[in-house]
Amino acid sequence: MLRNMMRRITVVTARNLGRRYAHKSSQNVNYASAVERIRNLGIIAHIDAGKTTTTERMLFYTGVVKNLGDVDEGSTVTDFLRDERERGITIQSAAVAFNWKDHQVNLIDTPGHVDFTLEVERSLRVMDGAVTIIEGVAGVQSQTETVWRQATKYLLPNVIYVNKMDREGASFEHAVQTIRDRLQVNPIVVQIPLFDSNRRFTGVIDIIKKQAVQYSDDDELGLKPRICDVSELNSPELHQRYESAREQFLENLADCDDGIMDKVLEGQDPSESTLKASLRQATIQRKCFPVLCGASLRNRGVHGLLDATVDYLPSPMDHPSFTVRKFDKSTTTIHVQDTDHAAALAFKVTHDKHMGPLVFIRVYSGNLQSRHALYNVTQKQKELPSKFLRVFADSIDEVAAATLGGIYAVTGMKVTRTGDTLTLASQRFHAELDSIQVPEAVFFVALEAETKTDEEKLNAALALMLREDPSLTVIVNKETGQTLLGGMGELHLEIVANRLRRDHEVELRMGKPRVAYRELVEREFQIKHHYDHIFGSERLEATLTVRVSRNEGMGKNTINLAESVLALGDEHAEAIRDGVRSALEAGPTIGLPLVGANVDVLEIPEEELDELQAAKPVSLQACAGAAVRAALRASGTGIVEPVMKVELNVPERFVSDVIRDLSRRRGTVESVSTKGSGTYRHVSLVSFAPLQELIGYSTSVRSATQGAAAFSIHFETYGRPGEGHEEKILKEVRGY
Repeated sequence: MLRNMMRRITVVTARNLGRRYAHKSSQNVNYASAVERIRNLGIIAHIDAGKTTTTERMLFYTGVVKNLGDVDEGSTVTDFLRDERERGITIQSAAVAFNWKDHQVNLIDTPGHVDFTLEVERSLRVMDGAVTIIEGVAGVQSQTETVWRQATKYLLPNVIYVNKMDREGASFEHAVQTIRDRLQVNPIVVQIPLFDSNRRFTGVIDIIKKQAVQYSDDDELGLKPRICDVSELNSPELHQRYESAREQFLENLADCDDGIMDKVLEGQDPSESTLKASLRQATIQRKCFPVLCGASLRNRGVHGLLDATVDYLPSPMDHPSFTVRKFDKSTTTIHVQDTDHAAALAFKVTHDKHMGPLVFIRVYSGNLQSRHALYNVTQKQKELPSKFLRVFADSIDEVAAATLGGIYAVTGMKVTRTGDTLTLASQRFHAELDSIQVPEAVFFVALEAETKTDEEKLNAALALMLREDPSLTVIVNKETGQTLLGGMGELHLEIVANRLRRDHEVELRMGKPRVAYRELVEREFQIKHHYDHIFGSERLEATLTVRVSRNEGMGKNTINLAESVLALGDEHAEAIRDGVRSALEAGPTIGLPLVGANVDVLEIPEEELDELQAAKPVSLQACAGAAVRAALRASGTGIVEPVMKVELNVPERFVSDVIRDLSRRRGTVESVSTKGSGTYRHVSLVSFAPLQELIGYSTSVRSATQGAAAFSIHFETYGRPGEGHEEKILKEVRGY
C-alpha cells in the first residue's frame, strides 16, 4: 500500500518552508533563494535511447536508491507499472525527486513510444527545462524530433546528453552533427569523449573545467573516476583535440554573449565561473544547447550530466511571470512571488486503490495549504484537498503545503482532471492557466464484459481511467449498447485493456483495433428550424436558424453564436452549444462523429427574442440539435480517414524497399534526405499514409530493414479515402 511504503527520500517539508519563508516582504529574498534551487526537468528522447537507465543512475548517485535497477530485468524505480516492467519501456511519466549539490530536482522520466505522446506533452507543460538524450550511434532519430518539437512549443531550455558512447560505431561528432542538421539548433559542446587504444570509451574531457575524467574497469559503479588537469595528460593528440574543442567552445559562446566576445578578442581566458554563468544565461534564452556525453549503462558520465542540470537549466524564478485568462477572457500577468494569488496546474491524475484519485500539480505562484478550500477554475467548482504528497516513483512523503515551484500529488480531489487550474478559494480573483493539448484518438476497439457484474466494474473502471488519461475516449453505441474505447494506438489500447483486467479485475473481450473514421460536411447549408414536441406533460418549443459548413484543414469542430443568441444569457447559450455538440457526435451518413464542421447559430429576429428568452434551456438544446441534424442531412456528409505522418530513418540500402512498401499502403513520400557517410550513411524519409494501411506497420518495416529502421507515426490530419476505398470503409463500419 502507498500509505505504508518506505520513505526513500528526504526533502525539506513544506511546513518548514512555510515557517521559514512566511508571507513577509522582508523574507522574500530567502524565499526566492529557496525557489532558485529548484529544478523541474523532463527527460525526453527516442525510445531505447537510455532515458530510464540514465534516471536510475541519477537516483543511485544522489543516494535515493542503494541498488541500480535494470530495464531489461524490469527492476527500475521509474518503470513501476507491471506493463512497463514487462515491456522495458516507460509508459507513465514517473515523478522522481532528489537532491544534488544543494538543489532540489524534480525529474520526470517520459516515454519514447509514439503511442504515449500525451505523457510527454503533459510532463513538458509543467517543466522549466529538459534533458534530451540521444544515442551515440544513430544520433537524432525521428521520435527525438517529435519530442523536441513538443519541448520547443513550451520554449524549454535543453541540455543534450549523447548516451551509449561505449557502443561499437558510436560517433560523438556524428551525433552533434545530427543535432545541427535535424534539430536546426546551435549545439555547444562542453565535453568531448575519451577512448583508449582499443577504441573503448573511458571518460570525458570537461572543456570548461579543463579537466579529464577517466573511468577504469575496476570501478564498475563509476564512483571513483580519476580526475586530472588536461595538462597532465601524456598525449599530444588529446591536447590538440582539447585545444581545438576549447577554441570552438569559446567561439560558439562568444556568438551568444558579447561579454565573452570582448574577453576573447582581448586575448583573455575567461574563468570557469564566468563561462558557467554565461552559458547558463545563453541556455535559458535558448541561444545554445550544451552537449555532454557518457555511457549510462556502464556508469560513465552521469555525474557531469547531474552537474549540468543544476548549472545550466532554469529555476522557477528564471521565468518570473506568466499570463492567465480571467472569466471575461481578458488576460493578466501574475508574478511567481505574488503570494496573494496562488495558481497551480493539474497535469496528471492517477488512481490508487487505497487513497483514491491522486492529482499531480505544479505550483506556479503562491502556496496551497492542505485542508484549505481550493477553487477549480476550469470546472468552476470548489475542491477540498486532504493531503499534499511529495512523490518518489511509487513512494510518498506527506507535506503540509504545496509551495511555489514544486510538484506534488494531492488526495481528496473530487472533480479535478488533467489540464485544470487550481487557485485558493479565498483569493481576490480566479484566472486560468494555459491547459494541456490532448491529441485526438485515432484507434478504437470494442470492449465486451463477460458478465453483468463485469459490465458494472468495466463502467466504473473506465470512468476512473478517463480521468487519468484524457487521450482515451469512450463511446457507447445507443442502438447496440456496444462500448468502444478510443486511444492513440494499438499498444496504448492493449495496455489499457491489460490494466482493466489486472488492476480492476474485469473479465472482458477486446475486439480488433478499428480506425477512427469521421464524417465531413459536403457543402454549406442554412436552415431555419422550428422545434415543437411534447414530452410527458411538458411542451418543448423553440425556433433557431443554423448554418453548417466545412472549416479549413479539417480541424476541430467550431460553434459560433451570434450576438443576439449570446444575449439570451449564459444558461441558454450553453444549452444551445450542448445541442449542437450532441448533433455533431453522429453524422447522417453512417453515424460517425463529424470533423472539421463549422456551425453558426445565426441572429435571432427581434420579434422572436422575447419568445426565446422565455423558453426553457432544454427547449433550446433540443431545437439546436434538431436544427443541426436537419442541416447535415440536407448538406450531405462524406467519409474521411485519419492520415498519419510517417518519419523514418533507414540505412541507405533499404530505402527502395521501404518506399515501395509505403506506396502499397497508399502512402505519399514528401521528402527524402541522405545523411552520414560510409557504414553509417542513412536516409530520412517523411511520408503521409492512411492509418488503416499502417496497422501492423511496425513489424513490417522492422522486418524489411532487418530491425535497423527508426520511425515515428503521429496523427497529421483527416483525408478523403480516394476512389474505391470509401465503399470499403462503409462496409467495414457497417459490418455488411
